[in-house]
Amino acid sequence: MRSSLVMAGRTEAVLARVTGTLTAIERERAAQFTREGDRRDYIAAHLLIRHCAAAYLGLSDQEPTLVQHCDQHGPGSHGRPSIVEAPELGVSLSHTAGYVAVVAGPGRVGIDAEHVPEGPADAALIDFALAPGELALAGGDSLRLIRQWVRKEALVKRGELTLDDFPLTDLSDIFAIADTSDSSGSSGGSDPSRRSDPSDSYGGSDLSRRSDPSAPCDSPDLTRSGLRPSPHGEAGGAVTFGWRGRRLLEWTAGTVVATAITDHPAELRRVDA
Repeated sequence: MRSSLVMAGRTEAVLARVTGTLTAIERERAAQFTREGDRRDYIAAHLLIRHCAAAYLGLSDQEPTLVQHCDQHGPGSHGRPSIVEAPELGVSLSHTAGYVAVVAGPGRVGIDAEHVPEGPADAALIDFALAPGELALAGGDSLRLIRQWVRKEALVKRGELTLDDFPLTDLSDIFAIADTSDSSGSSGGSDPSRRSDPSDSYGGSDLSRRSDPSAPCDSPDLTRSGLRPSPHGEAGGAVTFGWRGRRLLEWTAGTVVATAITDHPAELRRVDA
């Protein structure tokens, strides 16, 4: 099976390097953002997902048509994305202040990226996001908390969780199966027996409560909940984790942590590398 393709980079780099055309619905949605930075993040993510899908399908950037469908509200400006020309292709996108990330590949895919706030972990977010079994692993560390949040958001975008499932889903048995020090390179498979330190990574749950496959309409805004960016190092190499047949490709970029979840190996291409 062909590998999934993940692309990510700074918003300004994506806007400078990626071409494409938004639909009328997307242009209308972009115009509704009150902050210019949010508008540019939205546009960059929607252009990059076309670029990623086009690269995967062997098309030009102008050919893929992106549509979204919410199971509550139907087709429109939000909900699960898909490519009209290749409805069987799994696609997902994420944008956080100044950074965007997308994935395209076979089967179900999901991706999320968030900035890590400085200081201790937010107590309210811990109560909301972590299962009891994760508390000792994440502790009061903000980086570990947000990494857990990102993993669960990516599962939401795959259609496997809802926000209500977060404190019921214990991600504690993840294991590293590959990594790469090349910040613009790829991540593939290796020995699944090489397990990670559980204090640094978490994964897995029985997912006994399956969600509606659409992305949530009420996903909370981390910025508005008081989470702020902070310096947590430069862009790092990607690492692939395994969990119950899924693959989690993870990387960092400055204050951003990101996770793409796929059923097959995935390659990471950094747009601004």
